[in-house]
Amino acid sequence: MNGSLFTPDDPDICRMEPGPSTDRLWDDILYNRYVPLKAEEIRAMGKDPSMYAKLKPYDHPTRGVPADTENDPRYFGQLDVFHKLHCLNELRKGTFEQYWGPRYENRTRLHWQHKAHCVSMLFQDLKCNANGDLVPAYWLRLGNGLMHDFSINRKCANWDAVVAWRNEYALSIDEYETWGADLIAKPKDGDEGINENPEGYFRIFGEDGMDVERNKWNVQISDEEVAQRVLQPL
Repeated sequence: MNGSLFTPDDPDICRMEPGPSTDRLWDDILYNRYVPLKAEEIRAMGKDPSMYAKLKPYDHPTRGVPADTENDPRYFGQLDVFHKLHCLNELRKGTFEQYWGPRYENRTRLHWQHKAHCVSMLFQDLKCNANGDLVPAYWLRLGNGLMHDFSINRKCANWDAVVAWRNEYALSIDEYETWGADLIAKPKDGDEGINENPEGYFRIFGEDGMDVERNKWNVQISDEEVAQRVLQPL
């Protein structure tokens, strides 16, 4: 681990100055994070496949979605680690306000809800994967103070293997962005879905859902509304 306080000569992408070249590096990491899931993989999570979005027949070289999607379906999913990296990237953007601020000029309720979601996901993940790693401290020659040595040795997962698996099995993001929801089979009338936290939905979009349309147009809201309608616990 490189835990130095000051940016090294060869910084990782989290320490790089914001700009188009840094954004491209983040895009490369987050590229192609969606994967088709099998029913048994969803069951192994303790979940019911019938509640989740199926993919339409899709010609994929390795993990292809079969033509008989009724009897042998594939489901739309993603690798969780890349969702967490997406969340980290969202917080990175918020850190470099001077660069990303203009892009967030009209912050919507959903914008703030997204950021709160990302903080929560990373917080839960850190707690879930907490360990007993110890960090010593040393005296600084400059500044005459103490500094903890966060550059500790750790046994890490094989990141390159994760990326290789993703590259082999992922759905083509180019096709996903081109076709979007056309790759996903819409539920039939009467099929069940999942309403995740409807109270939180109504708090942002209104009881009748009409605020969804207004939210699409990046309606500005006051700080008071943020505190009242977005930052309340769900």
